[in-house]
Amino acid sequence: MNTVELRLLGPPSVCVDGQPLHIPRRQTRALLFRLGAVLGPVPREHLCFLLWSNRPEQEARRNLSHLLTHLRNVLPEPEAVEANDDTVTLVPDFIWSDAVAFLRERNGSDEAPSTDVLHRLADLYRGPLLAGFSLPGSPEYESWLTLERQSLERVFLETVALLVELHIQQGNYAEAIEYANSFLYVNSFDEEMHRRLIELYGATGDRGAALRQYQACADILRRDLGLRPSQGMRELYLRVLRDQVLCEEVQDRVEERLQVLHHHRPHRPIPEYPRLRPHVHLAT
Repeated sequence: MNTVELRLLGPPSVCVDGQPLHIPRRQTRALLFRLGAVLGPVPREHLCFLLWSNRPEQEARRNLSHLLTHLRNVLPEPEAVEANDDTVTLVPDFIWSDAVAFLRERNGSDEAPSTDVLHRLADLYRGPLLAGFSLPGSPEYESWLTLERQSLERVFLETVALLVELHIQQGNYAEAIEYANSFLYVNSFDEEMHRRLIELYGATGDRGAALRQYQACADILRRDLGLRPSQGMRELYLRVLRDQVLCEEVQDRVEERLQVLHHHRPHRPIPEYPRLRPHVHLAT
């Protein structure tokens, strides 16, 4: 049995036994990616809404049937696609999806996931969902993709923020700095993470990097948000200038930060499937 490997986090790719699987039609790829984001039953009505929301009922259904035929033809195991009158499903026995593995890993962990779990999550997230992929002429698909990207990005940022604190707790300051930079690469507007990185640079004696980080934060806030750094950030800047940031102070904030992060853990709701607009009716 050939297993299809879907890499959906970051630039999408489809492989079988380590070899790329060529899928020439963009719409076929879009359907595969949408189904691969959950590896569970997806209503036909929802798929028609994403791909042909402005088309009549019979045309939308006919288009989906044709597209499912194309998808089965390009997959090494046609039975990997199960469909009935109501739903379409990619069978997990034949398909592996990094997006599904990412969410199962996170949702399967307890309220305080281990460092190993968090590392696996960070490794799975190569970038935004379907980075660089779009489906021109299908605005509803683009809207779904935007919402999914935001949801997965929140999980990734929470994961990395937890790794920063856990590495600080363990005295692994180099790793904490690496993950703090990874966080800011995705979300450069988070002043608290800028502050944490400045503290880490200051505590490890890299005064120059700490001052540059403060300036980078100030520039981003001013240029993009029209804001100044908070009073706490300005006070931290002065302490860095005086070499007054100590490892003990960085450690003192770990428990407080962990409590905040666990309290605001992103919730992944049960998927809701938008339906076709009222003027497009699907047969029951």
